[in-house]
Amino acid sequence: MKHNYSFSFKFTTKYGVLVYLLLFLSLPTFSQYYPGGLSNTNLQIWLDANDASSVNVPSAGKVNSWDDKSGNVVDIIQGTSTKYPTYSTTAGVLNGYHYVQANPSGSDAYSTNTNLSAASTVNGLSTMTMLAVATPSTVTPAYNYAAVNPIFWWGKETANWGQVAMSLSTSSPYFAWRFGTGTANSDVLYTPSSVTSTTAYVMAAAKNGATEKGYFNGLAITTPTSGSLTGKTTTISSTTSQFYIGQGQGGGQVSGDQGTGAGGNNKTGEILIYNSNLSNTQLVILQNYLAAKWGVTLDAGSKYFTPPSATTYNYNLTGVGRTSSTDFVTSTVSGDGLGISLASTPADNGDFIMAAHTNPNPSSNANYVTLSSVTSGITATTNLTGTSPTIAERWADEWYIVKSGAFTGAPNITISFDAAGYFGTGNYTNFGTAANYKLLNRATSGATNYTVLAPSASVSGHIVSFTLTASALSTGYYTLGTTTSTTSPLPIELLSFNASSCNNKVCLNWSTASEKNNDYFTIEKTKDAVNYDFVTKIAGAGNSTALRDYSTEDNAPFEGISYYRLKQTDYNGNYTYSNLSQVDFEPTSSSFSFNVYPNPSSGDNITLNFNSDKGIEVLVKIYDATGREVYSKIIVAEQKGMNAFVLDASTKLASGIYLITATSLDNFQSKKLIVK
Repeated sequence: MKHNYSFSFKFTTKYGVLVYLLLFLSLPTFSQYYPGGLSNTNLQIWLDANDASSVNVPSAGKVNSWDDKSGNVVDIIQGTSTKYPTYSTTAGVLNGYHYVQANPSGSDAYSTNTNLSAASTVNGLSTMTMLAVATPSTVTPAYNYAAVNPIFWWGKETANWGQVAMSLSTSSPYFAWRFGTGTANSDVLYTPSSVTSTTAYVMAAAKNGATEKGYFNGLAITTPTSGSLTGKTTTISSTTSQFYIGQGQGGGQVSGDQGTGAGGNNKTGEILIYNSNLSNTQLVILQNYLAAKWGVTLDAGSKYFTPPSATTYNYNLTGVGRTSSTDFVTSTVSGDGLGISLASTPADNGDFIMAAHTNPNPSSNANYVTLSSVTSGITATTNLTGTSPTIAERWADEWYIVKSGAFTGAPNITISFDAAGYFGTGNYTNFGTAANYKLLNRATSGATNYTVLAPSASVSGHIVSFTLTASALSTGYYTLGTTTSTTSPLPIELLSFNASSCNNKVCLNWSTASEKNNDYFTIEKTKDAVNYDFVTKIAGAGNSTALRDYSTEDNAPFEGISYYRLKQTDYNGNYTYSNLSQVDFEPTSSSFSFNVYPNPSSGDNITLNFNSDKGIEVLVKIYDATGREVYSKIIVAEQKGMNAFVLDASTKLASGIYLITATSLDNFQSKKLIVK
């Protein structure tokens, strides 16, 4: 789980121990990135199976939680180990990336379904958009289409069931979606010419009041097989509902009945849900983003980006363009720091510029590409023969940019490189003198030389930009270079920093892709994010263009939750800090532990599991977001090992974020609880 929260609690336990706890309870902190580079589009839920940091794998090939990346914390979970879906990757399926699959056996009985779910509020929407990339289910539907064997299902059985759903199946075959309430008549069904269970497809559907639209692999659905695209005036009712992966509508599952709701066995890679009606241009960009990433072939009329190969230059696509005189996107920024903007609206329909790069190296968490001609590092001096002026260094990473359409009138196009967006907050330094930065281009991947393009650079802190006309931009590979690394360094320092509990100590690991005048690193730790203690000092490499890995240990860590940061100091005394890395350290000699579920919770039926010796007293306290104690009780372990305790039925917690603490003898542990 990767959300950062902040404020502090202070309390004294029954045992006289004064405890200061730092919890980060503000809004989650995410990189400034949205799918397709589109921002301000009211993204509500974003699930990306290939982002390993968003998926919790308790055992090999299984997943029990999948984090929402939208910032709305609609994290979906499964508390029963026998119902964990599969988390896997198969070459050729979903481009070899990770995917989540519920019910691989194809069972549609609710009692045996594997699924993930979370409570989430449907906010009375009259406009909505959803996209998914998945393989079809091979399970024959029990009755209706969209809400049975779904890729996902978002609704509530009582009164307003089947509110939002999307389904794809080899049975018939069909692609179906649903917005609103009611029976199977609310489904819109489209019959593709053929679908296979080993092929991934991109699907999209949007609701704008009484009008709906759908796409299958980029093909606009104008005449559905059944159902209607118009006349559906029903607003999606405002209600707290369940969001399911691998569980269909049916049988009152919200109220606890087993029912007959089917479960599909789709291999699902990514799901996007917005509370707005995205424009056709936005949907073109998003479908190209999904298709490039997951290896899907779009309909020719909607295909504006083709990677050099299925698995290269296909990641984090961003783009600008136009589908009509009133429907256009003129500025986007990818999650890898590449920005594209147009000074004026494109003149012609079908004018698009899209860019992507190669998937970050999963083995080292390095968010860069090592080209075949570059031995290592984010900066390199190869592939620079014959450049004028001479390029001292360049980013080894590069973006593949595709221009489609005439771009009549040759509007100005600005290409920008954002170090903060690329490397993450705290992991970069600012750009230097603008005149020394150059925009580099090569036409093909086999080229040995880069061309230095004419536009001059403009620097603003961590962003360097180049403006050129559309006629000067051609399809090819682009990256950033500098003529001098002294006054105009390429601002990349730290690739990763991680602190983790291991073998009764804390292990600290970090990597750099390049180092400039790097004197030394300092490790610091804290309990409250205010007062920091020195841990150790490690010499830097001075100047390096090679990927370097560092590691050290803290043999006297704080017990419980603490935070570590890395400080990098240059020869001239300038320094930068990494992000905080959280550790929950418990000595291995401790036999006490506890957990809480369900989490997130509806506020009642909260269960605490304790692992302790028989007869041990455990003091349980709950604090709300202001630090106010709202619950306190002493529990006695009835047996050695696992003990389950359900909070009093009268304890109904209101929506919010809480801290649950458990104190036993010299042991203290805390857990965060989210109540929807």
